[in-house]
Amino acid sequence: MVLSGNRPRALLEAESTRYAALDGRLSDLDGDAPVSLIPLISDNWFLFGRWFGQGTMPQNLQQRLAEVVARTHAQGRRLRFWATTDNPVVWQALHEAGVDLLNADDLAALRTFLLSQDGEK
Repeated sequence: MVLSGNRPRALLEAESTRYAALDGRLSDLDGDAPVSLIPLISDNWFLFGRWFGQGTMPQNLQQRLAEVVARTHAQGRRLRFWATTDNPVVWQALHEAGVDLLNADDLAALRTFLLSQDGEK
C-alpha cells in the first residue's frame, strides 16, 4: 500500500514493521529516506514540465526528465508524474524516458496506448 496526499511521514518512520509506504515527491530524492519508506516518487507534471504533447518535447525538458529518471532509478525507486494530459504523445515520451508509471483519467485511451506498446519490449 502506498499512501499519497497528506502523508503521515513521522508516523510511518516510527513503525518498526511497516504495512504501507509513502508516495514521495521529487524533493525526496535529495533526502535519506529508505526505499522501504518511499518506494515511489510521484510529482506534478504541470509544475515539472508544462509540456502537454504539442510538438516535440523541448530538449531542456528531455534532459531534466532523463536526470530525474536516472536519479530515481539509481535510488531503487519508481517514478510517476500526475497532472499529465491524456495524450498518447505525452505517454510515449514518458514511456521512452523510462518513467515507470503512467497517469491517466481516460483509462480506455491509456489501455489502447499500452496495448500498442506491447510488442516494443
